[in-house]
Amino acid sequence: MAFERETRRDIRRRAGFESELSSINNRPLECSHLDHSRYHDSYNFPDNGVLVTDIEHYAYHQIFKLHPYHIGLSKDDNYSALCSIYQRILDFNKQSCIEMSEDQIDSEINKAKDYWFLYLGIES
Repeated sequence: MAFERETRRDIRRRAGFESELSSINNRPLECSHLDHSRYHDSYNFPDNGVLVTDIEHYAYHQIFKLHPYHIGLSKDDNYSALCSIYQRILDFNKQSCIEMSEDQIDSEINKAKDYWFLYLGIES
């Protein structure tokens, strides 16, 4: 479930090629859907997306792990997203010779959750 190429380009330009949550630009940046339901008219619109780091993207799906239908996903689809995003985090760290323990990754994920709580205007 990805944005069309043109939409991804528009989101990246709007964000100035850095995370719209944290301004980080030294990790992989991903265009994340806010609402993953393909059945609404704005599914592929830039306003339904935000440019975030891989860790921030993972944190978003983690926030909605218990109730993924709030973001238009089934539990299975959200679990699949969590697994694939986490693997991308590990792959990037390995390719970039970044040594991060699971505790360090968890700490970064928790920081990213805080960014999301502010962005979404929800309580942690």
